[in-house]
Parts: sequence; structure tokens; C-alpha cells
Amino acid sequence: MCGCNTAPKKPHIDTFFFVDGIKALLREYDHNLPYVVTDVLWHKRKRYLMEAPRCLPCHVTEAFRRGVAIRDDTDTPATAALAAGGSGGGGGNDVGSDRGSLAWMIPPLGCPCTPQLACEFTLNVTGISTRSRPMVWSPESKLWGFPPDYPTKCDYPHFHGGSGVLISVGAMRQVPYSEAMRCYYDNVDKRTAEPESLKSFAHGDRMTSLCFWLHGVAITDPGLSLARGATTFIGNRVMDARTANPESLEKATTGTLPSNSWLWSILTMAAAHVGHHPGAAELAWRLAELYPEARRAANRRLRVQGLWGRGDLDAQLVQHGMSWVKGAWVFNDKGSSEAEAG
Repeated sequence: MCGCNTAPKKPHIDTFFFVDGIKALLREYDHNLPYVVTDVLWHKRKRYLMEAPRCLPCHVTEAFRRGVAIRDDTDTPATAALAAGGSGGGGGNDVGSDRGSLAWMIPPLGCPCTPQLACEFTLNVTGISTRSRPMVWSPESKLWGFPPDYPTKCDYPHFHGGSGVLISVGAMRQVPYSEAMRCYYDNVDKRTAEPESLKSFAHGDRMTSLCFWLHGVAITDPGLSLARGATTFIGNRVMDARTANPESLEKATTGTLPSNSWLWSILTMAAAHVGHHPGAAELAWRLAELYPEARRAANRRLRVQGLWGRGDLDAQLVQHGMSWVKGAWVFNDKGSSEAEAG
């Protein structure tokens, strides 16, 4: 786990992690695969863009990808623009079958997720796959350019350290210590960066993302915040989740959250960006105090309705026999998933 939002000369770690949610989220992940997991990443100077270069986890099924492409989320953010060529009413088209379907926004499976695979997705989505040179999408790349032997036509996206990121041991093994030091320092022996260099000015989350990209590791999206529009679905985001605050946790305990999607968010959220303001420590303690009972309460409310397990996390494993009915997944294949007792 990393909550590293290290600005030059002003490093700070300001992320609160929800361990129970992380355990549920990562249950099917192979830790030996190179995973850098987050659904809050910067691309083209914006966060949450569905077109951003990334992959889905290796264990996600094609049935889930098809289901997400046609599912109707009633509380999709109003600011999300419809995908180019899409009308908002996708009708069961196969994933990636045509540009007129919303299905083409669904990222590929990463087994592993490489920069080439993630970049190919974005180039195909945006229709610029014929470009021969790397696309400059960030101010850092515009100012400092790309390192020698840069591997893709895409400018690399980077995770937002404050929102949190989960890094597997497989990813760490991809970058030897000596290579990692070269990612952060111009002079490795002295542990220094040139005054006007990227390594001197860039934040730690950007430099770490670039380091992984250069060593063959791209970002994996957990796949719970996929949306029909141009931006990801805020309701199901696991990093910096909309329920990762004291007010939502209190409402979960009292049974006053507005919908089941908020309850599922309580169970799957992984991190909160608490910031580094004077009240941050008190906020972190409050989250730690409220979270256990809020999680238990969310489980109880869902079970009363006959909704067991892990919601979208279970849906990601279904091979067939899955449908989206009245705001919930319905599993018609009895062997498709196992309900989680916790």
C-alpha cells in the first residue's frame, strides 16, 4: 500500500487505508503478477477519464466486461459526457464490436498489464493509433520530454498518491533497487537530482508511475468504477471513495444511506485521502473509529434484502448467466460465485 504524495521538499503521507475493504478487493489477485492498482489516475491533466491507459485485473471475465458495457447506472455523474458516437442505450453489443457502442470504453484484461497493452486501448479509443511519436499529454512531458527508449506512443498516466495505490510484490520485483534509484536521482551515488530536472520538480507519485511504466508495468483499474460516459463512475470508486468520510460512515450505521450502491461502497472502499491540514490526524482517528461498525451495518442491510457477497467483485468472476436488474447484479449461474460471510 502506498499513500505517497511526496512533493519536492515537502513530503507528506496523507492516506487512510481500509484494510477489510482491501482484503475483499484483492482476494482474487495473483500477487506474483505486476499489479499497480488504483482507480484514481491522472491522464491529460484530468482525473477519472475512461479513456486513460490502463487495464482490468487478470481474473475479470468477459461476461463482466459485456455486462458493464450495457448496464444502466441511474446515478452516473451528470457531468459525464457520453462516449463519442454513443447514445447511452447500448443494446447488448459485444465488447469492442464498434465505435457506436459504449462497450469500446472498457479496458482490456491485463495478464499482465503492460504499457503497450494499456496504450493500445487509449489509442484505439481516441482514434489516434496511427501516430508514430509519443503523445505529449502532461506539462512535465512537454517541458522535459521523454526518457531515452521510451516504450509507447502514449504519455504515461500516473496514480494520485494521496488517493492511494496498491502495489504487488510482483510489480516490485520488476524494478531492481539500482534501477529504482535511477528513476528518482540524476546522481545515484550522491542521491541528488539536477536543480532544473524532472526528478527535482516532479512529485513522488508521478516519478513512481513513470518508473513502473519504463519497466513494463502499467496501472490496473479495479474495475468497479467503469461508467457509460467519459468519466469513471464516482459511486463505485474504491480509492478516495465517496463513502470514505465520517458522515457516510455514520449514515451507514444508522441505516440512512441513500441507496444500495452506497452500502456496497462501504464494503469495497480501500482508501481515503485525508489531506495534510491541521485536522487530518483527528479525521483519521474518526475514520478508524467509525469504519468497523459501518461495515457491519452495511452487510446487515444488504443481507436483509437477500444481497450477499461482494457485489461487483463477485460479478467480475461470473462466466455466464449474469444480468443487471433494478440496480443489482443477478447471478443465474449458481456456480458462478461464492458469497462472502464477512
